[in-house]
Amino acid sequence: MNNYGVILVNIMKRNALGYREVSKKIGRSLGWLNCVASGKRELSQEEFQEILKQLNIKNDPKRFASWVATTQRLTQNRVTSLDGAILKFLRQKKGLRLEQVALKINISVSYLSKLENGQKSVSKSMRERLLNLYGYSSSSFKNFSSKDKRAESVPVQFKLNILLQKMTQKQVTLLFQYANQIIQEN
Repeated sequence: MNNYGVILVNIMKRNALGYREVSKKIGRSLGWLNCVASGKRELSQEEFQEILKQLNIKNDPKRFASWVATTQRLTQNRVTSLDGAILKFLRQKKGLRLEQVALKINISVSYLSKLENGQKSVSKSMRERLLNLYGYSSSSFKNFSSKDKRAESVPVQFKLNILLQKMTQKQVTLLFQYANQIIQEN
């Protein structure tokens, strides 16, 4: 995976350039630019050099490398949390619908859905509120998120849905090809 998207995002931030503005300057669609910035589309070295030229940005490999290193360090520190999958499992195990839970703890259905699907981080206090409603303690929750037998009861599909959202299109494609290969072999 190349890091031109990371560098491009840093260039935009440091030069106060918006996505629409950059999109126009480089003659590419906003969707294309978003895919590059999010890592879902990779650039060739030639494409990247051409974008630098169109934006009138000097190629600075040392600075770019430091931006990439910082981003990688931050990304490595951000552990993909599967808390939402566990909370979704516990809610369904209790026989509650999203609407019922949202009403009882005074949050929107949309917000609860985003928590359960890994689109939003689950704060400690929110996790405690949900666990109390579902009749579980913090220590029980730890068992569901560890190597304990109970962790195996959380459907893999819930966990996989969260992980798929964190992956680039290229990673998803590779995973799909691998899964398809396994199916073909059986």
